[in-house]
Amino acid sequence: MIKYIGILVIFLTFVFACPHANADWRDVKFGDTLSSVKKHDPGSVEISHDPSNQSQYSIMSGDMILLHHDGYDIDGMKFDVRYSFDQNNKLNSIMLYGDGSYYNRALMLLSGKYGQPAAANFGHLPQATWADPAKKTQIKLMRIFGTIIRYSPQSDRL
Repeated sequence: MIKYIGILVIFLTFVFACPHANADWRDVKFGDTLSSVKKHDPGSVEISHDPSNQSQYSIMSGDMILLHHDGYDIDGMKFDVRYSFDQNNKLNSIMLYGDGSYYNRALMLLSGKYGQPAAANFGHLPQATWADPAKKTQIKLMRIFGTIIRYSPQSDRL
């Protein structure tokens, strides 16, 4: 019996201490290439440049979604992770798209992590914005058709 408990402890230590093959979107960096993002998120699916395919995944004007990964779980909420690339095929933003009912819970979770939003609008189309100076990232929470959490590089432009 003690032998089996020892084996179980070793197994659980190995499972929880070793990195898992299914990395996620948090490992990618702005400016990464399509192939680099795909290596970090091997479960992601490629989206063609074709406008009919883009219209199914793009939410913001000018976004070119070339990869997505459905089913990302945040506190029981399921999001579709969408990777947006610029004209040089470099990653320029990451969007998490989920059900519109997630907005208030996402607002509480993001406020818990980043503090009060730097800017917020609670009208018909609510949105809130935070900055993560350590990662030079802007986080924008919006409700447009669904709940959207958009991570993009911070800009020094006025």
